[in-house]
Amino acid sequence: MWSVLIVLPILSLVLLELGLSRPARIAPTAPEDIPDGELVHTVVPGEHAQTLELPATALRVQVSRSEVSVRASDGGGVGDLPLAASGPIARVRVVRVRDSFAIELTQGDRAYLTRIDRAGVRLDDDLPARLRDRSRPWQWLFLLCTLLFTVVSSVPVLAELAAGTQPSAAKRARLVALALLPWGVGSLTMALYLLLTP
Repeated sequence: MWSVLIVLPILSLVLLELGLSRPARIAPTAPEDIPDGELVHTVVPGEHAQTLELPATALRVQVSRSEVSVRASDGGGVGDLPLAASGPIARVRVVRVRDSFAIELTQGDRAYLTRIDRAGVRLDDDLPARLRDRSRPWQWLFLLCTLLFTVVSSVPVLAELAAGTQPSAAKRARLVALALLPWGVGSLTMALYLLLTP
């Protein structure tokens, strides 16, 4: 039981790190936050996918009602732009801002904004953005507390069991393990939920 308790928070941490390997979903934005620049394209997606060429680059933006992707002629590029909502895309605007491009997507009354450079790499998809998108601070706090409580509790309990000097050592070890089990199962459940969330 103690082996399982020690493994659970470590496995949860690994699963959370796997979840952070996925790109962050494009964040909502207000109209006033869209940067000023040269308007390159404004497209209302139709029944068939449309291809937008980005000037002075090898990038192409594929636009449809259900998805938008950025790909380079050599096969590179950021690929599909992940959206938080599943509704149809009503409009796509591309604005050139100095050496990068801002892509605004509209779904209903919500607007989303991302920026890519000339190589097709998203400029807003860093580790802090993935942390904000895929998890919440209290979830990391819960996981760290679980790991800390397990380590602090296991050292004296396992040492007492190894010594075998007190008949009540096994009973005390079982009670502490039962107290820690909900924390370990909770952290694993939380990590699985975050990993499997689209």
